[in-house]
Amino acid sequence: MKLKCDHVTNSSSSGFILSLSKDQVDNFSDYMADLNEHEDAGNEGVRVYLIAKDKEYLDEYVNDGPVDWAQKPTGIRFNRMSEDHYKMCLEIVEEGGVAVECWVDHNVSEKFDDDWGSNIMDNYM
Repeated sequence: MKLKCDHVTNSSSSGFILSLSKDQVDNFSDYMADLNEHEDAGNEGVRVYLIAKDKEYLDEYVNDGPVDWAQKPTGIRFNRMSEDHYKMCLEIVEEGGVAVECWVDHNVSEKFDDDWGSNIMDNYM
């Protein structure tokens, strides 16, 4: 019997962290809506989870809600994002950009990469 010891997923999509300029956000949102309607988008579709323009919004997203006085002393909980991805997104917004986290079905990921590849900071499963 063989055992698989590495990462196993049943997902047919990949996750991306992108760095956009503020001028690109509307075009990106429209693009993702159109891509989700694409006949090859498959079961997973195309999903945008985060569009963060500032640290406060990013912190609320990562903590799965507003950071209140009781939570601040314990720091960020990383409920919706890994610490590495948080740091990547934080760097993007601190440099004046917009951090985006999205998932794209594998059937349309090549098209997505062709159109937005220069904005991809990380690609993960």
